[in-house]
Amino acid sequence: MIPSAEEVGEAAGVDEAAEAGQQIAQTGTVTVSNTGSVSNTVERLSKNLHEVTTMSEEDSKATFTEDGNTNYLIASFTRLKVVNYARLPDLVWRPIVTTGLFTPQSIAIDEDRGRLYIADPGAVKVVWYQLLAFDQKLLTDGRQHVAVVSMSARNIAVDLAGNLWVSGATTPVPPIEAVDAIWKQSRLNIEQASSTGLPIEPAPVWRSSWTNSNPYPLALDAFNIFYGNMASGKEKGSVVKTTQEAPLTESADSLTPIADNVDSVYSVAVTPTLVFYGADNAIYGMLKTKSTSSCGQDSSMCTVISEVAKKPTAMVWDGDGSIFLADNGNGAVYSFAAGSASPHALEKVLDAADVWGLDVFRVSNDKSSARPEVQLRSSVLVLVCLIAAFFVA
Repeated sequence: MIPSAEEVGEAAGVDEAAEAGQQIAQTGTVTVSNTGSVSNTVERLSKNLHEVTTMSEEDSKATFTEDGNTNYLIASFTRLKVVNYARLPDLVWRPIVTTGLFTPQSIAIDEDRGRLYIADPGAVKVVWYQLLAFDQKLLTDGRQHVAVVSMSARNIAVDLAGNLWVSGATTPVPPIEAVDAIWKQSRLNIEQASSTGLPIEPAPVWRSSWTNSNPYPLALDAFNIFYGNMASGKEKGSVVKTTQEAPLTESADSLTPIADNVDSVYSVAVTPTLVFYGADNAIYGMLKTKSTSSCGQDSSMCTVISEVAKKPTAMVWDGDGSIFLADNGNGAVYSFAAGSASPHALEKVLDAADVWGLDVFRVSNDKSSARPEVQLRSSVLVLVCLIAAFFVA
């Protein structure tokens, strides 16, 4: 669910905004105490709403999928230090985060809470932004929140409960030793840190001393983690399936390698029945029920989906019938059918030089096709109230 403008205002520390509208409507005047906070929020909302209200007529047209959703591709561009989005089926990248990033790589979206997470190893942290959908346009509230600090994150993912998972290593001050692991940062910790401004250390679930490897890409279903190894995959498992709860004692019994045909894996995606993974110059697919590490003779149980992609740094299932992948090697975003682990032709969706991370954000339009417009009107009302409150006070 995308939060309303009133909810965003409250999260930004301007609870007076919700009351301001009622006061103006009833009395024609309003008083507030926190003028500094109001001033900052007025400036931020003014900038975002200006972008929304100056959209062209063509941009304001609805773009819906067959299930009534509006789908957005969100991608990170490391050298450009930005995150952009494209509203499908448009073929235009639009900016969404253009400042405050050093080396944005892996990204993950919490659809239920409208949060965009960005792994920024150059800044040794994972940050997040609140997403806002206005009239088929994506914005953020302009505030960078910190989810994890002192962490060189290789990859991130979000589970169904809104918890953040990170593969990476801590960056402590010597003589403290770094810890490499698959980490879990609970949604409650993230929300508490956002409220207090004091980030909380995540919990290591699968330490590298347990996995005997360095997990890289992560993909989650309701119960399991599927991770790819960044090195020695033929020996330790190109793709490994494990539980989201580590055993009480150090043990590898819960680790199940399910592929062994490549040493380095850049990306993994899962559907209800299949697992796809990307390596140098190829995309592979296999059944999710596969329980043996061997890919078989000539990799017959790990089917080559395509050899078009050169360096598939991110791959994601759209929740329907397609897999989208970011190919850093070819500088493009591709898609292919998610229904079977058999050879497919890749369809180029967008040119995307320097692309790295990728995710799909789906905005439901089931209840009211006018919902984005309602949110826009609400935001305009809040902005008017804040401006009035600022000057009256």
